[in-house]
Amino acid sequence: MFSAIIIGVVLFSTSFDSGPDFSKLAGPYEATIYPIPNRYYLPGIKTLFKKAKKEIRVLIFTARYYREYKGDVGKELLASLKDALSRGVKVELILDASDWNKSNSLHNKLFGEEIKKYGAEVWYDPPDITSHDKVIVVDSQYVVIGSTNWSFYALAANNEASVIIKSKGLADYYLKYLDEVKRVSTKDLPSYYGWDKFYKREMKKIPNSKEGSAMPRSLTAPIPDIDGYKGVVYAVPNRNYTIALHELLTHAKDSVLVAMLSARTYKRDTFIFNEVLFNDLKHLPQKGVYTELILDGSNYNRVNTVQNKEGFIDYLKPYGVNAHFDSYDITTHAKLILVDEKYLLFGSTNWTLPAFEWNDEGNVLIISEGASSYFRKYFHLIKKDAPKKLPSWYRTN
Repeated sequence: MFSAIIIGVVLFSTSFDSGPDFSKLAGPYEATIYPIPNRYYLPGIKTLFKKAKKEIRVLIFTARYYREYKGDVGKELLASLKDALSRGVKVELILDASDWNKSNSLHNKLFGEEIKKYGAEVWYDPPDITSHDKVIVVDSQYVVIGSTNWSFYALAANNEASVIIKSKGLADYYLKYLDEVKRVSTKDLPSYYGWDKFYKREMKKIPNSKEGSAMPRSLTAPIPDIDGYKGVVYAVPNRNYTIALHELLTHAKDSVLVAMLSARTYKRDTFIFNEVLFNDLKHLPQKGVYTELILDGSNYNRVNTVQNKEGFIDYLKPYGVNAHFDSYDITTHAKLILVDEKYLLFGSTNWTLPAFEWNDEGNVLIISEGASSYFRKYFHLIKKDAPKKLPSWYRTN
């Protein structure tokens, strides 16, 4: 979408492997990485918001709260933002307003209208663009990036891979990115979304009138180092993601580990990156690179589960790739790629055609042995939780 900061995919091979070439990416930037996967996310960003002095800028696909439920985690985020506003911190939100998912867009506006009452500036991206990012920049110094939406299951149950990164260079880059998104955004949703009818229905719900349901099962992520992990980072939004991913896979030497919500193959006459990705993956075992993919197999979205199986797991297994599902009662919403002992690539990008070609997606490439070691432990936690025997509904034929 944004030509100033997006470059096309360049595919090449050489007989001499000098390692991944990241020269077409923005970076490298010196950084300290603080992992906040799973249930570390909410306390992590609440602490960050509490320390904010000047500005909190957010670009996110889903921001939701439930006014009728007691103890809703979305209200905790609202309270943190309200507190920051009361201290004179500028708060700006850009929320997705895709016309293909009006329900999500309307709930985003409900969140936006609530925080606007306290002085926040709220924008909505264009209806024909999906801003699938989950990016926060605080005080031009900290960047929060990963897979975590502001929704109940993301904050309370899902396997989510996110980080807080202290890096002036990365923050400057993503501030410019947010400016570009804001430039084409508006202050309201299109009238045909049906906001008035939706709002009247929501306002009939009595605040805190319902007890929240029992908390869903959740994995306890490894305890991260409180001092963070030193490394360098590259910004890889939108189409730049495919450049980074191709470089990492074609130059992998020891191992490739992936935890992913959605992975697809497509039957099309025109070129798509998914074909390159599948080709990269299937050749890794032949080169002696251990390759394992954990794809989401949760029972809440069985269509996604079946597509993961038929479109990726079944295709890759004959080539020696250890591809399998996670636990069926926890959604692995992460988009985590670990290569060798020091490379990490993650953010909001699924391995789907819309993510690769159309959506706005926020991602980061991290080079850090410490952060890699931490997220490898996290990966193996998800792997250990995978079922030994699949439920009968996993059969797809």
